[in-house]
Amino acid sequence: MLQGQSLYGSQRSQGDAGALSLGRNLYALLPEDVHDRRPYARGAFRLVADVRLDNRVELCASLGLTGAAQSRFSDSALLFEALLRWGEDAVDHLVGEYAFAFWNGDRQQLLLGRDILGLRPLYYHCGKDFFAFASMPSGLHALDEVPYDFDADFIAERLAFIPHGGSNSEFRGIERVRSAHIVCVTRGGVTSRHYWNPPRPSTTRLCAEAYEEGLRAVLDQALTAQMRGAGDVVAAQLSAGLDSSTVTASAARLFPDQKIVAYTAVPRTGFIGRTPPGSIADEGPLAAETARLYPNIEHVRVENCGESPISALDRNFLYQQRPAQNLSNSVWGRAINRAASERGATILLKGSLGNLTISYSGQDLPASLLASGRLIALGRLAVQLARNGMQLRLLCAEI
Repeated sequence: MLQGQSLYGSQRSQGDAGALSLGRNLYALLPEDVHDRRPYARGAFRLVADVRLDNRVELCASLGLTGAAQSRFSDSALLFEALLRWGEDAVDHLVGEYAFAFWNGDRQQLLLGRDILGLRPLYYHCGKDFFAFASMPSGLHALDEVPYDFDADFIAERLAFIPHGGSNSEFRGIERVRSAHIVCVTRGGVTSRHYWNPPRPSTTRLCAEAYEEGLRAVLDQALTAQMRGAGDVVAAQLSAGLDSSTVTASAARLFPDQKIVAYTAVPRTGFIGRTPPGSIADEGPLAAETARLYPNIEHVRVENCGESPISALDRNFLYQQRPAQNLSNSVWGRAINRAASERGATILLKGSLGNLTISYSGQDLPASLLASGRLIALGRLAVQLARNGMQLRLLCAEI
């Protein structure tokens, strides 16, 4: 199983505890990863994890770890201490990305957990007389007992960007631990529970400046965490949009002594093709305006090199083990990745999920209200949108 996942890490270790076997391949990214050597064991407890914790200071304080002891703990070791202290309630104390398997030999219980956004993958297969889990399906397909067969319906929904709340995956017989879920495995069966929901927004209306400062505080906290382990060069994707511009500018302001190379995907030289109404063909000039605001940003235009969107399908599937979405974006994404790698960057800042956060317009809500028959709520929303300057023509087009 470790060999089946060797693409993702070369530092291999494993351990056994009776009928349980655990192993991991480590791809070191964080300074504390030098202390992450093997699956963790203490008494009847075992842990293997793919984890990055962004609240190490707070977590160490809660666990009573002070001084030099903190730096000697890898993120996996901290997670192990948290699980030993709080059991499955440890997830309420974690901030970051994680997928873990925690074994309680006294209870003969295996817990599989995944972070709230599902940024670290975790899959499992429940066989006739065994249970297996792995970060990627290839780890499970290494077992002869696990079938290799596609779930065509799931794949079709994924390619159509249809949200899916179940635990099934692209492969039949392989399920995924859903984001913000804990799967509990015992001899009696397999259960799953949802451990987190986003808090409801406050009904208190604030001034625009207060929202701006609130967003800045959240961004500063997230960027400070993500810059852990940064080398001499940090890379960033920088478009003409709000999301990546906000992330890149915030990083440059927070870390004025850090070199940030901002890459903008642009059309090839001499491009004169048609541009859809309301869109920007060349985001380079606007991105350059953002970069010029900060002396520690080096702006680099990455031209379309004529690569076909389907040229890397096999490579993408080899690494991601699922169909690639948005093939046109994957071309410039790979070009930026290559350029950043050549500069020696180990961190690439992006504006991922910005359309659901910073620049979220809410224009899909009217269609949802109409489909569910909530016409009074739809009417109120239409009035509010009109008062805020949104054209009703656009609202009707969305519906």
